[in-house]
Amino acid sequence: MATSTTVRVPYLPLHIVAFNVPWPANYGGVIDVFHRLKALNAWGERQRQAGGAGLRIDLHCFDYGRGPSAELEKYARVFYYPRKAAWTGLLSSEPYIVSSRGSVHLLDRLLANNAPILFDGLHTCHYLPEPQLAGRRKVVRMHNVEWRYYRSLAGVTRGLFKEWYFREEARRLKRYERVLDHADTIACIAPADAAYYAQRHGTKAWHLPAFHPFSRVRAKTGLGDYALYHGNLSVPENVQAATFLAGWWPQDALPLTLAGMDPDWKLVELLRGKPHIRLVSDPDEEEMDRLVQNAQMHVLPTFQSTGIKLKLLRALFQGRHVIANPAMVSETGLEAFVRVAEGEEGWKKAVRELSAAPFGENDLQQRRALEVRYSNDAGAEQLIQSLFAPRPR
Repeated sequence: MATSTTVRVPYLPLHIVAFNVPWPANYGGVIDVFHRLKALNAWGERQRQAGGAGLRIDLHCFDYGRGPSAELEKYARVFYYPRKAAWTGLLSSEPYIVSSRGSVHLLDRLLANNAPILFDGLHTCHYLPEPQLAGRRKVVRMHNVEWRYYRSLAGVTRGLFKEWYFREEARRLKRYERVLDHADTIACIAPADAAYYAQRHGTKAWHLPAFHPFSRVRAKTGLGDYALYHGNLSVPENVQAATFLAGWWPQDALPLTLAGMDPDWKLVELLRGKPHIRLVSDPDEEEMDRLVQNAQMHVLPTFQSTGIKLKLLRALFQGRHVIANPAMVSETGLEAFVRVAEGEEGWKKAVRELSAAPFGENDLQQRRALEVRYSNDAGAEQLIQSLFAPRPR
């Protein structure tokens, strides 16, 4: 009597080099990293269930304070490397965010097989030009035009040393972009970034939308009784935005809530004596979800038109009305989903007009177009095709 045997289809190996430990996924950059990791893992599981080859992901993380995470072990085999001290950047011609993320142990693990490598951000590209990796399929995920981002940080940072550091880092990053010649493709988070890199690297550059925790639009219809700005309130860019809002917010308008991690002490001081503005420090994920869903409107100015802001996607998937300035939405493809405001008077007008405007079924239906445009499953499929495409000979 013949017996049947099950042939086990091997896994496709993949390396991901992450600039930070992407859990908890509680700020913009690591939100994209973590939910992309989940989406790739889910793609692999679907392939296995269909009888094909799944994915075996080796996730390489540079740890500078977050520590190991059991959550990440659900999706990958995880390796951790210490980020080098700041003074070592003085000895390198590379930008500090790059030179501090080198490790011989990382290189040894990358060389242990012939798997494709996904470099997460320009930060992780120290080994992108490595001659020993010359034959490997290499994709770089770009979160920003980094030199522009650092130049913008210099403009909003107080203190001569910090300002010098950001300007010097911007100069080095602009020069360092040549390293992308060694990438097979460049997966950009924003359409404007893809256009910028296409000017320099042609068809290598393409738009891969942000990965995020929202599979469906869950905005509530009806009315809320406050406006909300949310973000990491220790980041200069977000402190500048919150300070801008607090500087003119009308006392006779809906009260404003500012919510986020680790609020800057200068922002805390600014809000003293402003009872119409509430500060919610370090909300957990459950509380942040409530704040986002129950707000009448989201007010999202930015003074750095780089990348795409994950806070904007969160507001569009979970919240009611969204008001943003041109820098927040320009060339993102999201302009039609927000009310655009400029200058204090423009913002005041938009706030007053939307304060009593219910968020209705028609608004909800329009938002649902985002479920297709920002599908994590579709993004994972595109990324897999880029990572495992044959290299030109």
